[in-house]
Amino acid sequence: MYLEFFGLKSPPFRLTAHPDFFFSGAGRGALLDALLYAVTSGEGLIKVTGEVGAGKTMLCRMLLERLPAHVDAIFLPNPALSEDELLLTLADELKIQFHSDRASQKIRLIEESLIAKYAAGRQVVLIVDEAHAMPKATLELIRLLSNLDSGQQKLLQIVLFAQLELDDILQLHELRALRERISYSLMVPVLNAAEVGDYLACRLFAAGHHGSAIFTPVAVKHIAEVAQGLSRRVNLLADKAMLAAFSENSTQVTLKHAKLAELECEYSNPSSKQKYLLAALLVLTFALLVTAWHFWSSNSAISVEKVAEGHRLAELRTISAAHSVASSIEPTFGELILMSRDRIKAAEASSVTVLVSKIPSQQSEQLKPLIKDIDRLIGPGRIIIYPTKVHGVSAWGVLAGLYPDRQRAQSVKNQLQHHKNLRGTQVLTIGVLRSEMLLPRD
Repeated sequence: MYLEFFGLKSPPFRLTAHPDFFFSGAGRGALLDALLYAVTSGEGLIKVTGEVGAGKTMLCRMLLERLPAHVDAIFLPNPALSEDELLLTLADELKIQFHSDRASQKIRLIEESLIAKYAAGRQVVLIVDEAHAMPKATLELIRLLSNLDSGQQKLLQIVLFAQLELDDILQLHELRALRERISYSLMVPVLNAAEVGDYLACRLFAAGHHGSAIFTPVAVKHIAEVAQGLSRRVNLLADKAMLAAFSENSTQVTLKHAKLAELECEYSNPSSKQKYLLAALLVLTFALLVTAWHFWSSNSAISVEKVAEGHRLAELRTISAAHSVASSIEPTFGELILMSRDRIKAAEASSVTVLVSKIPSQQSEQLKPLIKDIDRLIGPGRIIIYPTKVHGVSAWGVLAGLYPDRQRAQSVKNQLQHHKNLRGTQVLTIGVLRSEMLLPRD
């Protein structure tokens, strides 16, 4: 929305973890180097923890990006898998077939495959994101898998990225053996006030900005205080502050704009008067969203464009906190449409996704249970929906997230395949899918 105004080529503060926007300051570059060393030196089980929104997923993506050519990565973006589901996922990745239902036989086949890879000079690493959500029984299986070795080094390197809750889970008596297997325990630090300024500058530079500073020092300080050092919060606040500056035709983000951004985020503590304003604006925004949904379902691209533009104008003029109020509850279908539209527009044509299904508009009641199933498997907030047509009939396409490459998308596809209602998914690029999307044009 504000890219051209600020001279940017891409969104600087999108929440999806993209390697081009990696910030190596605040110890993150050194942490990545330590991870790469631990993995390539065959140190076994590695744990990386941090606060929610501290940047663990970005570090995880960077590890996948920087692994040497001889290392084969198996990535689990959502670890809420049973023991058997984890074994099936490993079998899919290693391209082996089980001929027995016994877990011991399955582990033996996995070990044989890993030994063959080791003999061929290959190294395999299992990288688990959100590992704190892994069932205890599956964590015990992780311990068993970490025991597999060639006599000289581990056959399967395992890296667990998790929230701090994992440390508490590992204190449980039944998981003490797993705790003892951990060779490295690393932590992603939060950003201090000075590092927030460097972080903002790094992201803006990666997005194409080469001019003078956009954020004033007092705006940076305020964002740092509100964000409490969490990069995800910094991204949200910075994006909304730039939108506020853009709406006032200001080429600099000031303290005023940073405070408006704070009001729009859930980190704020608005007064009663502000709460009343937020509620009123939420009603207005919801009405616009429902109208957009209605027109989209009718396949009126021109009408959708007008409704969406009306929504954007309202958003610019008010810089309201309606979104922050809505974000504390499950998004409405209309909100999901608009959020999906923005994510699709911001995505590069080479971005990869998993097409789960296309559901006729007349059967839209099937969307809610489908979305719940996908959320449970890959984590909330990743689903994208878009209007399309199937054999001339209006329908909704459902996508399970955006990924920088096919390997990660295929890993998500494999997870979905284990659910009886989510089979027959396809890995496609956004560039291919855009040709069938009935999205409003700018």
